[in-house]
Amino acid sequence: MAHGGLARLAAACNLQAANTTALVSFVRQGLGATVLPESVVAALAGDLGFCRPADPETQRNLHMICSADRRLSPAAQSFWTTVVNHAPAARRGDDTPPG
Repeated sequence: MAHGGLARLAAACNLQAANTTALVSFVRQGLGATVLPESVVAALAGDLGFCRPADPETQRNLHMICSADRRLSPAAQSFWTTVVNHAPAARRGDDTPPG
């Protein structure tokens, strides 16, 4: 279900930031609101108010990428393998790095 107010807010937004520090600074200055992962919220000082949206349920998709023409270092290969082994099988794509 789409929230009509969300489109209206997005259209009116003229302030953007690429990092959490800037987003939190904007909120503290009264310039707006933001959506942050729970891990970030837990680390912030108590001068901000927080709420967890109940509808719609939130979800975040992450993708791992690596260069097709370079080998991964042993540490990077180990990380890759660990992540792939813990990813739900139904959500995996091509999980083999090049090299």
